Amino acid sequence: MNDQDAYWSADHYQAVASRLSGISLRLVQEADVRPDHHVLDVACATGNAAFHAARRSAEVTGIDYDPVMIEAANRRRDRLRMSVAFRRGDAARMPFPDGSFDRVLSAYGSMFAPEGEAAALEMLRVCRPTGMIVMANWNPDSVITSMFQTLHDLHPVAESIQGIARLWGTAPGLRHLFGPTARIRTLLTHYRVPGTADELASVFADHFGPALCVVDKLGEAAREEIRERLTLLFRKHETIGPEARGVDVGYLHTWISPR
Repeated sequence: MNDQDAYWSADHYQAVASRLSGISLRLVQEADVRPDHHVLDVACATGNAAFHAARRSAEVTGIDYDPVMIEAANRRRDRLRMSVAFRRGDAARMPFPDGSFDRVLSAYGSMFAPEGEAAALEMLRVCRPTGMIVMANWNPDSVITSMFQTLHDLHPVAESIQGIARLWGTAPGLRHLFGPTARIRTLLTHYRVPGTADELASVFADHFGPALCVVDKLGEAAREEIRERLTLLFRKHETIGPEARGVDVGYLHTWISPR
């Protein structure tokens, strides 16, 4: 397993994913998933968007390149007693016929596909002409993009995602990826992650794959430095709501019609 694989195969990934699950729920709501829909969750990880879609009685498939993620998603499915088909596969070479799905979803997953343009074309291919691709991607100004940069500054084993965010998290980048015939609508928005800046920093320092890779390279002492740097970063985006604190996480919400 190389470092890139280790990012997303970390045992604690779901601790992070659960904090961001509300983005996947909003994604499914904005996609207007219905009971008669065939839905694909691309780069599904442990299945947040897939499970939210399945709760609407849609027929749902999740695909991810990482077998550890697929195993974790299957365990969640069995525990929740839900009907979702998870399978391992490459977003750039998906094993589905043309026009298989009414909704193709991706919650900050497909943007990490190594072959970005090929993945975008595959999403277009498997989406029905009358269907829709709906994504939530980190944009260049997102605090999550800044978090990746913070980790990268400590050690390059944690990649910077500025280039990825410019492609998948901006309207011009999406036009480049999906081509001139696709109809693209975007909205810069944010999600309020529950918890204080200190709490969220600890979650990422202790459970986020790239942070764990930095600790592996620099030693255990690096964990506290990561925690301190992320706390300072998240405090700049911390808000106080009617009942509790949260951290505002920006992202680009995108709707794409194949034609």
